[in-house]
Amino acid sequence: MKKLLILFSATLLLFSCSTDELIVEEINETANLAYNDNSNFGKYKGVFTTNDGLQRATVEIFLSRNEKSTAVLSFPNGKSILFTAKTISANLVNLDNIYFSAKRGSFLVSVSDNGKDAIITNVFLNNKNGDIFIIKETSRGPITPITGTYICSNCANTTAKTFNIVVSGDGSGVQTLATQTVFDSTTYTGIGIQGNCFVPSGSTLTVCETLSGDGITTATGFTMGAYPVEWIGEMIYSNIAPDCSEITGSWVYRKGLPNEVSGTFRSDAITNCLTELVFEDFEDTTVTYTTSIAEFTNGLEDYFTRTDGSNISSSVEFTNKVGTGFFAAQDVDGGGATLPVYLTFENLDIASIGTIFFAGLFAEDDDGGNQDWDSPDNLIAEFSFNANDPIPTWTPFFAIESQGGTGTSNAPPLIDTNLDGIGDGTEITDAFAPFMAVFPNSSITNPTASQMVSIRIGIRLNSGDEDIAFDNILIRGE
Repeated sequence: MKKLLILFSATLLLFSCSTDELIVEEINETANLAYNDNSNFGKYKGVFTTNDGLQRATVEIFLSRNEKSTAVLSFPNGKSILFTAKTISANLVNLDNIYFSAKRGSFLVSVSDNGKDAIITNVFLNNKNGDIFIIKETSRGPITPITGTYICSNCANTTAKTFNIVVSGDGSGVQTLATQTVFDSTTYTGIGIQGNCFVPSGSTLTVCETLSGDGITTATGFTMGAYPVEWIGEMIYSNIAPDCSEITGSWVYRKGLPNEVSGTFRSDAITNCLTELVFEDFEDTTVTYTTSIAEFTNGLEDYFTRTDGSNISSSVEFTNKVGTGFFAAQDVDGGGATLPVYLTFENLDIASIGTIFFAGLFAEDDDGGNQDWDSPDNLIAEFSFNANDPIPTWTPFFAIESQGGTGTSNAPPLIDTNLDGIGDGTEITDAFAPFMAVFPNSSITNPTASQMVSIRIGIRLNSGDEDIAFDNILIRGE
């Protein structure tokens, strides 16, 4: 089974345990899964969190047909705690309130006769109440738990809190997901799906889209009060040894504009597939980029600037914003600029990097009921391994173009999947949505074997009502 692991470098929340609790002991891996497939005995996997959202772990429980059952909680810092229990009579249809205990913790496990309805209650560890969510693993259905955190970008409290995910499957294709999240000292369990997996050219990694809901009837991951929480992101895992995986994304608590609360989530960093080269969230004055012209705004519909929306036209509205800040541009030559204008991430160190991953959130405000780019309008991202040369070479790898190509007017902007100047892919709307592109560091793209790469985002928008916005630009290397 391909193991799912981690996407972002996240700060590990260290968990203190006494020496006798740091038991490195595997649950009985020799147990025959198929033998227990249709019973309530066997292996269960899942996730743990304290109710304050500050401590978390993966969970593996083996309910034995013999007297002794075991459970292991494995924390992001590499420490583990072993719990044991005496299994009650195997003659009972249901296993009720099996008491697991360790030196400083305990919980109760109840499961139905087929193991599909596992409930854990009375979770207590190190003087804190908590929550455990588990799913039975069978010979036909692997279970992979992933611990992680979320951050609320526009809340008063920006402390990282639990955002755990349990994957029903090996991560290689369409999968169902379950989430465990703590908000305001309450734990919520939600649903999600994974799909649209692909292997980028030249890469040894598989990339999959993940999103909340069931993909058919609802986009809601879970509900807090009367309002839904939705999230979207990507999962990455390795096709070759050593195994590594990561998951990251953004979430929105839909309390209604202007009260939406939002942020990002990411799995814990233990071993990464990718090295972070730069991350720009446009939330403050500390920036990782340069611009070819000074940022400007006339307070209305001519602008090229980092913004929270307060210094541009109030008629420009976006949904699915993460935090408050983003970069936006509209009618850029209205401020006297010669197009295109550029935002550049300069001289990124790729000495040990073979493939570069570029990702971000993109949106475009519609004009009443539709988007209306003319054919010259576009956003094109380019890379250069010799950006410091007198005559650098810039190569496009990601583009948003007007649908229909040359001569068309007032058409929606779409992803240009083959970089031919015609938008032919997913439409860019007023809802921020994630997009990703990949390019190799090879003898063809980088013939001089430069150890630096620069990436620039070029914007050509020369009329009113033609705009673009982007956020959370993340550049990583494999």
